[in-house]
Amino acid sequence: MSLKIEGMEEARQEITLAPGASQMVIFSVSRDVLGSYGVQIDGLQAEFDIEEAPVAVPWSLILGIIAGVVAVGLFIFFVARRKRGEAAERS
Repeated sequence: MSLKIEGMEEARQEITLAPGASQMVIFSVSRDVLGSYGVQIDGLQAEFDIEEAPVAVPWSLILGIIAGVVAVGLFIFFVARRKRGEAAERS
């Protein structure tokens, strides 16, 4: 049994079956170039696509930035409040 991708043989496995028997055959292939590839296994034809992986949202980074902005905002708020309180005590 041979596996061809775009007409070029990629792998071959020899199997022997008794009449009426069946056996699962697995071929593993990988491609680095995006696109569609034609596949043939002993005359059966199919196609597979290589697509770009979706971009993961870096939620930990976003939450860290939000937490940092909130912390800085609270720091500024309490420093300003303390200065107002000190100024009010002096008057």
